[in-house]
Amino acid sequence: MIADMASILFPLVACILVGMGWAKRNPGLSTAPLSQLLTKVGIPSLMFATLMGNELELSQLKPMALALLGIFALTGGLAWLVTKICRAPWRIYVPGVMFANTGNMGLPLCFFAFGNLGLSYAMLWYAMVSITHYTLGDRIIGSGAKGGKLWLNPIVWSLSVVALLNLLALPAPEWLLNSTQLIGQIVPALMLILLGASLARMPSKISIRPLVFAVLRVVGGFAAAVLLVNLLNIEGVLRGVIIVQASTASGVVNWLLAERYSRQPEDMAALVLTSTLLAFLLLPFILAWLL
Repeated sequence: MIADMASILFPLVACILVGMGWAKRNPGLSTAPLSQLLTKVGIPSLMFATLMGNELELSQLKPMALALLGIFALTGGLAWLVTKICRAPWRIYVPGVMFANTGNMGLPLCFFAFGNLGLSYAMLWYAMVSITHYTLGDRIIGSGAKGGKLWLNPIVWSLSVVALLNLLALPAPEWLLNSTQLIGQIVPALMLILLGASLARMPSKISIRPLVFAVLRVVGGFAAAVLLVNLLNIEGVLRGVIIVQASTASGVVNWLLAERYSRQPEDMAALVLTSTLLAFLLLPFILAWLL
């Protein structure tokens, strides 16, 4: 069991440490171009290749969406209640708890733990979270300011092409499938390296308040996921993917949005850092329980 956990978690930790070391040695080096490459080309390509290359049970989409909505409601509602009790800024901590790191952390984890099928389900979960994050999450953190246009998101384009080809029962052209597979291979390692670089550049301020909300993010997300998959009778690989994705740290995008809108980015950075450390402490036990 220890060897299995090491084979899943050590590649993630190694890539994150590479990113942290790279950022520390090159403090003036911008990661923005690589982030743009990842979000506009790499992830949509991986999503297309993964979803077209694996036979997914479309009947699982409805329980997956219901589980996601339930987890959003439970974690977001609990976080809002705690912000009122301890008088914390809800526009920071509610989205920080609701929106997990289902990309940089969740996708590689699900791939190593559950294989290609797990990656396919994880990509769908990530797409739903990402779309909600850049719409609802953006508006919460930005106090209602208009965020990016949803139809300009390459993830939406990729999902639309996949849906159209499946609707018409058409296979993807081999040249397109091979090209997106090749481009998509850069994604898992690059996501983790950029996560490490982002963590290294965040203000490091660990205190009680971020720790409380980090527990809500990781432990609360895990508990909400277990409750929902049992209520919805979700089994197999999808069950594992939902639980793992719901148990990841607060998303780095939360910090980027807080910086964009000058919405106490230091507090959001503390939540991301604290929840990342907590997730890596607890995920070995969660994976051991699942596997």
